[in-house]
Amino acid sequence: MRKYYGVRFLGGNRTCTIGQANEKTGRYSVACVVEVFRTRAERDEWISKEKISAPCGCDGGKRIAATKKECRGYRLGETIASFNEDLELNEFWRYEE
Repeated sequence: MRKYYGVRFLGGNRTCTIGQANEKTGRYSVACVVEVFRTRAERDEWISKEKISAPCGCDGGKRIAATKKECRGYRLGETIASFNEDLELNEFWRYEE
């Protein structure tokens, strides 16, 4: 099944980092939330609800469509296994039935 990804940047930009550096690479993750969708329409609807001026805790921040590879580029502070697990959990919680 094809998946579609969206990224919400905390703080409204793509430069803030968060967490600890990756032990092997020394790289940090960009402060963002990666969302997984099963349809392009769902992802596009999510992007259209962008609230840049709202606080991060209130679902604010810049939203963009992204590929899985681009999402991984924003989350370089995590291991690949941890990144993939986060995506699986995100999809599970969104579509839990």
